[in-house]
Amino acid sequence: MTEITEKLKQSGARLGALTTDALTKSGEGFESFLTRTRSARAAFFDETRDAGAALLAETREAGLELVRAFGDEASTLRELLLPSVPQLPAPSELKGEVGDTTTQLQVRLLSSLKEALGTMDRKVAERLDALGPTGSKKAPAKKAKKASAKKSAPAKKSAKAPLSGYDELTAKEVVAQLAELAPAQVDAVVAYEKAHKNRRTVLKAAARKAA
Repeated sequence: MTEITEKLKQSGARLGALTTDALTKSGEGFESFLTRTRSARAAFFDETRDAGAALLAETREAGLELVRAFGDEASTLRELLLPSVPQLPAPSELKGEVGDTTTQLQVRLLSSLKEALGTMDRKVAERLDALGPTGSKKAPAKKAKKASAKKSAPAKKSAKAPLSGYDELTAKEVVAQLAELAPAQVDAVVAYEKAHKNRRTVLKAAARKAA
């Protein structure tokens, strides 16, 4: 009986030692696990912060590059279009013309604006062509319109002045010469005047002559 009791005590002691050793190792392993987890979490946070900072820097640089590109394009367009802005004719230029000076100014200004808008449209279209295809379905229509405008341009340029030095004559001088013209010549004056300066004084005088 005593021998059995002694063996049981020894077995219990060994079991206790094994349990203590297992608990010690488990504690060390758990502590090591916590340490590794903390290190991994810190590394993850550091990498995330660095990646976020790099992304912000790249985004900021891309934004600045986009702003610079827009600025350069705006400067290019401004240089292209500013020369097309019409200048308002001075009243002294209309001093020798018959009729309402205000109306003459309006006609001249509107004619200049019409010409300037055409020039601006052409320069913007040329700029778009230079930048490359945009994939727009409306592009062929614009090209067709542009081609049509080019075809019609020679017809306007080919119109011959009905009188010698007509473009330098004032409205008063043209009206003075209408009295000596044949009906066909008066019609030619009306057609040419409408296609160019479109001066109301000249057109009214021609209408009275034809009546």
